Amino acid sequence: MQVRRISKDNWIVEVTDEDKKKLVCVVNKLRSKTELPQYGKWKNMKLEELWEELLGQFCVMRGTNAWDKLREKTVEYKEFLEKMKL
Repeated sequence: MQVRRISKDNWIVEVTDEDKKKLVCVVNKLRSKTELPQYGKWKNMKLEELWEELLGQFCVMRGTNAWDKLREKTVEYKEFLEKMKL
């Protein structure tokens, strides 16, 4: 990955071909051990849907129990998403 500063608070992050090869290798090795979302799904998502997916990934880093319980509680989950909006 290449990170370049283009101005004071603006950065460009570029995924190199080597990074892509490494990701393909990881995906191929782990494919049978996990359920992967449809490739390219993010391209058709609204900004808020994409944000919710990214937020969920951070929330489950130490396990999914708390995240799953929150998502079951419709009102609390909607309040959580409202507070965490971009």
